[in-house]
Amino acid sequence: MDVQANRKLLFAEARSGKYTQTHDRLAYTKIANCFCFLGLACEIYRRANPSVCYWEEDAFYHTDDDGNFHWSQGDLPIAVQEFFGFKSSDPFVGDGFTISELNDEHRYTLPEIADRVESYYLGL
Repeated sequence: MDVQANRKLLFAEARSGKYTQTHDRLAYTKIANCFCFLGLACEIYRRANPSVCYWEEDAFYHTDDDGNFHWSQGDLPIAVQEFFGFKSSDPFVGDGFTISELNDEHRYTLPEIADRVESYYLGL
């Protein structure tokens, strides 16, 4: 797993303009390609691992290497955290903010969040 390549893909996709942004949930599956930033990370992980995860309604479902089943509606599952090298289910990105706070409370756009996350993780 190449964490840096995975992050570059996430940042590029967030900046691509191909996605509608949602808030207060990972995805809004009634609209195609509608994700928050964390949901977009889950979607990229799903594309790379289609046999172990899927979306149902607005929840992300994942089976881990031990066959255990997990789901999430608002934060990153451990497998997705590891795929991108994030240290938590809602990573901090400086100034005391988490990704979900930037997305949901402060209404940063997907490209703005990508800029903030990229800058923070390059500085570590």
